[in-house]
Amino acid sequence: FRRLEVGLVIVTAPELGLSAQDTFMLNIMASFAEFEREIIAARIADSRAQLKERHLQFAGAVPLGYDSDRRTKQLVPNPMEAEIVRWMFTEAASGKRPVEIATTANARRFRTKANGPWSARQVVATLRNPVYVGRFRDGNGVRPACHELIIDMNLFEAVVRALDARRTAGPKRTSYGEVWL
Repeated sequence: FRRLEVGLVIVTAPELGLSAQDTFMLNIMASFAEFEREIIAARIADSRAQLKERHLQFAGAVPLGYDSDRRTKQLVPNPMEAEIVRWMFTEAASGKRPVEIATTANARRFRTKANGPWSARQVVATLRNPVYVGRFRDGNGVRPACHELIIDMNLFEAVVRALDARRTAGPKRTSYGEVWL
């Protein structure tokens, strides 16, 4: 701030000038601010670790088929949306391509979670989302979750295999089961 000639006024402290005492006070306040920022970051990291350990959701958008419980902030099935998700998985398992599923969904006036029309890419993202089988994405893998499942694991894996078979590039190596060292 000093190099750019920006004045700093702190509500609970007198205006800081250019004296040695003022520079000293500014450095002390900056140190406390940095310490507080690091404490907050550590608390957030601890909180996320605890939620992860208990298989709870701690970030991210709520996917189609679920709502966020107002009290616990965890996923609870939305019956109407869950039916759309089940329909999409059934269609994909029967051999329909994502573009066909998107076209039919739009014709039936099914809407995305953001209340928009469906695209093939959104259908693929929905069909590959492990949240429907009780898993959360975590880095390059998945971790268990504790919310109610919408899709059976066998159906999910069959749809993922069908999507992988259609890829022109090689399939990603993702495991939806337990992660063991």
